[in-house]
Amino acid sequence: MPAVSKPGFGQRQSTVVTRSGRGPSLISGLQSLPEPRIQPARKPAISGRTGERTADAVRDTATSFATSVQTTAAATTMTFRDKVRWYWIYMKACVVAFATALGLASLLSSGIGLPLPSFLNTNILVAIVVAPSISAAFFWPAIIAWNVVALFRLPRGVADVVTGGLVGSLFIIAPIVGGDLPNVMSVCFLFGGCAGGFAYWRGQGYPGRTSGEAAALNAAFKFFPR
Repeated sequence: MPAVSKPGFGQRQSTVVTRSGRGPSLISGLQSLPEPRIQPARKPAISGRTGERTADAVRDTATSFATSVQTTAAATTMTFRDKVRWYWIYMKACVVAFATALGLASLLSSGIGLPLPSFLNTNILVAIVVAPSISAAFFWPAIIAWNVVALFRLPRGVADVVTGGLVGSLFIIAPIVGGDLPNVMSVCFLFGGCAGGFAYWRGQGYPGRTSGEAAALNAAFKFFPR
């Protein structure tokens, strides 16, 4: 008697007569298997958590860069008097940075050979002499460093100190690029740059702080040049 395989769910009906008549053959068993369902290839999701975070980071970077560009454009529209005042504050910050670096290097190398007031005044006078060339040489590095720091949205004060430190770190990077190790003076310029960044923030009147906080900072840093 012919063997008849009954179709199951999702199967094709097939009737196969075997030679022995005792049951379904291997061919009938294979034919009765359900057809494989081909799943469409999944495209990589670009809206997942990683993609969203990347998009947010790109958006924040673009916003910060646009803000920096607007700030630079606003600076170009300042009056001549405002530009002179701004550069004067920047030059004084360069004086503070150089005097701090020179003073630290002198302290670490040979100690204080003069009374403290004379020691500080000597360093400040030397810094004033070289300030015009220093301020001109590091003008664009300072602008670039400020735009880079602005991407991290640090509060004013912290951003100014970090910017000064980045500019001062150029004295450490230069000998390393040349194949030499940085000396004590190079490391001192890193701290001098941080002091110069603080002096720049102080000279602008502590932007980003309330009037009460600015008054407290003025009282706490009476000894610091402004």
